Amino acid sequence: AVCSLRTRILYRGNVWDTREGNEASGPCGILAKEVTLISIFLIGDFFKVNSIIVEMCVTWYHNHRNRRSLMARILPVGVQSFGEIRTRGMVYVDKTEYVWRLVNSLNSCFLSRPRRFGKSLLTSTLECYFLGKKELFKGLYIDKQENAWTEYPVIAFYLSGGEYKEPNGLSDMLQHTIEQAARKYDVTVNGQTLAVRFKSLIENLWDKTGCQVVVLVDEYDKPLLDTMISDPEQEK
Repeated sequence: AVCSLRTRILYRGNVWDTREGNEASGPCGILAKEVTLISIFLIGDFFKVNSIIVEMCVTWYHNHRNRRSLMARILPVGVQSFGEIRTRGMVYVDKTEYVWRLVNSLNSCFLSRPRRFGKSLLTSTLECYFLGKKELFKGLYIDKQENAWTEYPVIAFYLSGGEYKEPNGLSDMLQHTIEQAARKYDVTVNGQTLAVRFKSLIENLWDKTGCQVVVLVDEYDKPLLDTMISDPEQEK
């Protein structure tokens, strides 16, 4: 028989009625939501429902409810910023356990991942973590593990937006990132070449903050991929 009822769930042979808060055993079981819905009503001692089947029904119900909840949220298609995903309430699969293990358990680690596999999002997540943005990690694995939330100086090279077919495309992008970090942390950089200025930036950040400097590089191969085709101007 199929009927519309409220808040009664069969679990391991018992009926739980949330309206009364009492558990009562009986020959019938009702799988229902906390609001009125169409439920399967099994009646009679000859319909002895196995507890495994009932657990499968309960699991299906919870999964169905979770899917409907996810459908109401925004999928982060093309979004590579961890901060944007978290502040806008987008769907996020918690991978912060691996961030925690990567930072706290390993000295050196090589990650080989194919294209469109979340490398840029991982870099953004690391940046937010090292900047001590605790509010973005609320409810995630790392929120339960981290106690200090130290804010480190971060130099993040995001190379995906450069014009590398131009002769000075790469050097301009690197120089821009160095100057941007110097302004952000209000330090000066000395030297003429990029290598010397980068070294000066790291040293001055250490002197000012007393913390190790975090250097992140995203899309390191973009300049190479953009200049793979032989061209006389690029050869110069």
